[in-house]
Amino acid sequence: MPQLKDSNPTLIADILKSTLKNLNIEEKFKVYPLWKQWALVVGETVASKSSPDYIMASKLYVSVTSPAWIQELSFQKQLLLEKIRAFPQLPSISDIVFRLKKPGN
Repeated sequence: MPQLKDSNPTLIADILKSTLKNLNIEEKFKVYPLWKQWALVVGETVASKSSPDYIMASKLYVSVTSPAWIQELSFQKQLLLEKIRAFPQLPSISDIVFRLKKPGN
């Protein structure tokens, strides 16, 4: 009968923590409060053309429906940052990166 290596068992909490980190889930959870209140924060029109994806290193990544809207929102970046910062329960954001929404998302 083959012998098993004598090793300490790995805690499930450690496995989950590692897995969540590898899947970038923690960053996606950071954006949840903002995602939930997106229309209230940025307004219905902007919310209908964009959605917050994730926050990484204090940068908010936002998917936008078209290049024209990316340009428009780029002009409004400072105003949007001010609106986000007006909600103290939302994560701290230092910059916004606008990206074209991928088909099917």
